[in-house]
Amino acid sequence: MKVLVLYNSETGNTKKVAEAIYEEFKGEAKLMETKSIKDISEIDGYEYIFIGFFVDKGYPDEPTMELLPKLKEKKLGLFSTLGAYPYSMQAFRVFARAEEVLDKSNRIEGCYICQGRVSDESLKRIAALPPDDPKRSKKSTLRREIGMSHPDSEDLENARKIFRNIVDRDLKGF
Repeated sequence: MKVLVLYNSETGNTKKVAEAIYEEFKGEAKLMETKSIKDISEIDGYEYIFIGFFVDKGYPDEPTMELLPKLKEKKLGLFSTLGAYPYSMQAFRVFARAEEVLDKSNRIEGCYICQGRVSDESLKRIAALPPDDPKRSKKSTLRREIGMSHPDSEDLENARKIFRNIVDRDLKGF
């Protein structure tokens, strides 16, 4: 079994999750940044491809959105980090948006998402908004403050378990 863990990370959140998943499969896995792929043939020969991305304005980041349509007949796992709560509508929509651009010959085996720190660039944009903008509300500010401590050890352990279960379930024929 060969596992490829791909990721793109703006703040380091998604990289932490990718490294945790990679560690779960060490010896049978390769860790690689999505933006470093020069040719799609570089990812041939892997039985499982786990792709991590950060959420950018409700969508997977640009390098991931460029990669996804190129994949054919792959067993995939998707994982992501975002500033919103992981059970929010934004979190659910991002995986749907990723799936929309995937070739139907691929099989998504599972997904994982956790909250993460918002980028400094985004925080500056939010600070420049009018005081009555919803993104500057107490509720939104609290959400961003909570996100500063994520991904935490529990998030990383959950990611490891989910992706290990994907492979184990598949190896058992489920």
